[in-house]
Amino acid sequence: MARERRLLLLSTSLGRGGAERQIVDLTTRFRQRGWAVAVVTMTPPSDHVPELEAVGATVVSLDMQRARPTPGAFLRYVRFVRKWRPDVIHSHMVHANLLARAGRIFSWSVPVVCTAHNVNEGARWREIAYRLTDRAASRTTAVSSVISERYERIGAVGRGRIITVPNGIDLADEVVTPETREATRRELGGPAGFVWICVGRLVPEKGHAMLVEAFDEVRRSHPDIRLAIVGYGVEEAHVAQVVAERGLGDVVYQLGERHDVAALLASSDAFVMASHWEGLPMVLLEAAAQALPIVSTDVGGNRDIARADLGAILCEPTVASLAGAMREMLDKTAEERARIGAALQANVRSGFDLERVADRWEEIYASVQRPRPSPA
Repeated sequence: MARERRLLLLSTSLGRGGAERQIVDLTTRFRQRGWAVAVVTMTPPSDHVPELEAVGATVVSLDMQRARPTPGAFLRYVRFVRKWRPDVIHSHMVHANLLARAGRIFSWSVPVVCTAHNVNEGARWREIAYRLTDRAASRTTAVSSVISERYERIGAVGRGRIITVPNGIDLADEVVTPETREATRRELGGPAGFVWICVGRLVPEKGHAMLVEAFDEVRRSHPDIRLAIVGYGVEEAHVAQVVAERGLGDVVYQLGERHDVAALLASSDAFVMASHWEGLPMVLLEAAAQALPIVSTDVGGNRDIARADLGAILCEPTVASLAGAMREMLDKTAEERARIGAALQANVRSGFDLERVADRWEEIYASVQRPRPSPA
């Protein structure tokens, strides 16, 4: 009887981020394809554990604090790899990528695939660490071409040693009924007016305060607009303060964490993203899947989804540039915006469908594995 294929997905964290969402989605898809999957998180998980266990995945925490390796945590990782005996280790995000590479010292026969999710990894030492450990990765990938190009340019990876594999989205999860859409629209102030929506963690790099300021500027020429902000994080109070200072409490809705994001997107008129840096945001895929026209800052891999040639509007991460882009979208006719949304949706369906992305990962896993000897 053939041995069950084993995939270890190593993550820096297990929370509400886009990278973690992709890990969960890939786990579900590979379990459906007959793989045994273990998800190892460096820091204690804050989300997704019941969801992962429900599909039969093994979930292990190394209990590191803020992804700072300790000898004990490193040994726990090495012991688990040796005990569980994965066919492939696929790590996600910088700390997990470096841990997976370091761990190969004790399990060189297990191939390691590393995925970079952000164009900006923060401290310079991380880029140097990537460069020094480059050869310990069987394959290095990035979720957008912008990340791949930058990593090669700065020497974090050797020439030709990084490939682009985008995040994928399960389009079946994005279906919203007309009844749900109508009910959710009432929550956003009713059918009249124009509703912008922004979804994402409320952290400084996402630029929510800048978005509120730009929205306020746009209201001077387009008074019949509203803004829904979905998400939570350390910037919640700051964003609320900006909303209050500008007297926008009746037209800016801070909805906090929601589990009906697809319905909220489907009930809005356009999506706006104000990030200062990104990798390949899952939420842009979700917005395009709902055929929303998109205004986005031109950072990271945003342009792979919010394609200007399909009508999305990209801008610099400044208040003036974002406000101008939002006005440009509002000045289009409803028919023009509908055509933009339909084109962006078609792009997601053809290039980012989770099934096709999973096919690509299986091809990569097969390419780095050594053939197992036939039984005697």
